Amino acid sequence: MGQNRDLKEEKGTRLLTGPVGRPVVLSLPVREPWTIIVIMILVSFLCLSGCARVQPPGEDGAGQEGSPAAMATLPRTSSGEQPVVLILSPPFDGGIIAGDVTILVQVEHISIGSSGGMNLPGTMHLIYYLDAVPPVAPGRPAYSAPGTYAASPSTSHTWHGVAPGTHTFSVQLVNRDDIPLEPPVLDAVDVTAVSPGDIIVH
Repeated sequence: MGQNRDLKEEKGTRLLTGPVGRPVVLSLPVREPWTIIVIMILVSFLCLSGCARVQPPGEDGAGQEGSPAAMATLPRTSSGEQPVVLILSPPFDGGIIAGDVTILVQVEHISIGSSGGMNLPGTMHLIYYLDAVPPVAPGRPAYSAPGTYAASPSTSHTWHGVAPGTHTFSVQLVNRDDIPLEPPVLDAVDVTAVSPGDIIVH
């Protein structure tokens, strides 16, 4: 009868009968329960220390949408393409009439929205410049001298009272806090403005 048992005790050691009838010795003495308790405590401790909680990306702000760290990477859309801004009008090295000059731009691979609020990847706005070098310093607002820039959520902007002469019109994509992208995304054209009386009609 004792030989048919799958589980038996021999000299304080627990034996399991293997598939071929040979006993498999387990290293747990059945007459010393405190040993089992110690082993269970050690296993629990190792499990707890090995399963330490890993802080997911973004929980401390790094890599989270809207955080400065998230905006420090190259600006890309979900398709992986970098944003582009192009001045459509006036054309480069073209002639315009002095006075009110409207700048028309085209934006690709990005959404244009209002300025202010939390930065969101893929959502930018524009800053237009007149006769000023667009500031591109990382982490600083892209403001030039007063009167030479204008922030806008629109793909067009009108400069009033443009004097005759050569002018440079520029536009730059910026974050909602007016910080330039890294690398900067901008375009510029040089044009010559003439007075209406200087236009010669053939």
